Amino acid sequence: MTRRLMLFVVLAGLWSSPVRAQAPAADPIDGTWRINPGRSTFSPGPPPAQLGTQVRRFSTLTDGWRLFELTTITPQGDPVFQSVAYKMDGRQYPVYSNTSLVPFMTTGKPTAITRTWRRIDDHTTEFTTYTNGAAGLAIRRTVAKDGKSYSETSRGKDATGRDIHNVVVFDRVR
Repeated sequence: MTRRLMLFVVLAGLWSSPVRAQAPAADPIDGTWRINPGRSTFSPGPPPAQLGTQVRRFSTLTDGWRLFELTTITPQGDPVFQSVAYKMDGRQYPVYSNTSLVPFMTTGKPTAITRTWRRIDDHTTEFTTYTNGAAGLAIRRTVAKDGKSYSETSRGKDATGRDIHNVVVFDRVR
């Protein structure tokens, strides 16, 4: 009798406990990040003039969607922003900014800037920015194993044909 009672309690407990799907692991890029110009390198230099103070935020949304938001205050004090909702599927998604959002809202004119993303591994993704359909450099984003910083590395040729190798470092704010 005791054995049957124990078996009943164990089985009843298993059947009555809710079945939970395992939640996907949090993406290490999710959060708010601030550029660290002192740890960043630009070859050939100097850093872009519009670099200024830059904060980026990444968020995981539902159904595989992600959100990227960028806010910059240029050295001249001008605000700049970008925002894009995307998936890591290699398709091009529109990037809206302070210069493209109002024309889109008022006339329906699409933005000339799009981006594609793909995942390399748990801490690394790659994105390419397209302007009027022409691909720019692929930029590889890698989050440090400790999650306190990430870097964006770009290599290739700039618009004038010069070789470039830039590593832009961001520190986690939260």
